[in-house]
Amino acid sequence: MREGAQNFRGEPRISFAKKMKYLTTFLLFMRNTRFYILVFAICLLCGLSRAKDEVVFVAADSLSPATSAVYNGMRDAFEDMKARFGKTMEVRYVSANGSADKQNLELGSAFTDGARAAVVLPVSGTSIKAKIKELAASGFPVAALGEESPETGAFYCVRTDSKKTLEVLREALSKFTRSGLYPLAVYFKSRESADKISLADLSSHGKSLPPILPADSYKKLLGDYKILNVAAFPFYSGYWKANAIEIARYDNYGILFLGADVLADVIPLSEDHDRRFAVCVGVLPQLDSYLASGQLDLCVYDDYYGWGYFAARALAEKVFEKTEPKERIYEIAPLQASPDKVAEFIKDWRKWLK
Repeated sequence: MREGAQNFRGEPRISFAKKMKYLTTFLLFMRNTRFYILVFAICLLCGLSRAKDEVVFVAADSLSPATSAVYNGMRDAFEDMKARFGKTMEVRYVSANGSADKQNLELGSAFTDGARAAVVLPVSGTSIKAKIKELAASGFPVAALGEESPETGAFYCVRTDSKKTLEVLREALSKFTRSGLYPLAVYFKSRESADKISLADLSSHGKSLPPILPADSYKKLLGDYKILNVAAFPFYSGYWKANAIEIARYDNYGILFLGADVLADVIPLSEDHDRRFAVCVGVLPQLDSYLASGQLDLCVYDDYYGWGYFAARALAEKVFEKTEPKERIYEIAPLQASPDKVAEFIKDWRKWLK
């Protein structure tokens, strides 16, 4: 097109080359604008996703009364500290399903997903020390719970005081056996039944014993008493039916349940006028019926709610105040439930399972 050409309105005509140049510039502008809008939107969404601080609770296994108590202890701790910090943290529950690999994976995911910290109840007999050390190097704090927690290398560990637990059980057994006058029948949970287990072999069943005490402590605890029998089975009700004649020969004796799972079927203990007492090391919420009826005289168990509460408190102080705990290991006295404290027992579990 020659220079000075005009359109039908008398306006100067724009050459085809200039039109293509303008169009290319416009398209580039729109492309870049869309890119920046997209970047802005992503940043906005990322900011919104972090608007609520989050702590991940990595449980060893699927949801249970114990892990529910830990979870609610954490939630209540963060709620109680809202006034202090002016903010709170949400708790997200995930399960390792009994797998050490999945536990490590979930801890790593908690960090990469933008959580502020994690609490872990380790899978028994596994090591997560390397993963926790790796996360700590990235500034991601992890608190650990339970008897194995100090071995994890976590910045804060909460567990039951085993010395205090042993002291409580010794005092209780001394009282109920009348200083050793009454012998003991000792029972614990196992998929396969076993009878006449010697005290020397008891520690070899450590995975089946309540972790509130180290396995070898049970042998020390029982060494001062006459033992009628040590047996393992799925449920006490089934064991009693199969061994009723032998049990009927026991005179003036007591039962020590090492673990509450043998009573999980909630079948009442058989009537036995020679059974002077029954003590359980461990807990389930449905034990209230055994306590209320006087079939159980005492339960000694972990304060799972306290585990979660104190771990969450330490994490809140770490995240919001950048303060380190005075002591790395925090030990809690065991809880005790008896027939005269059933109302408190029920009240606790309503709060723990809410």
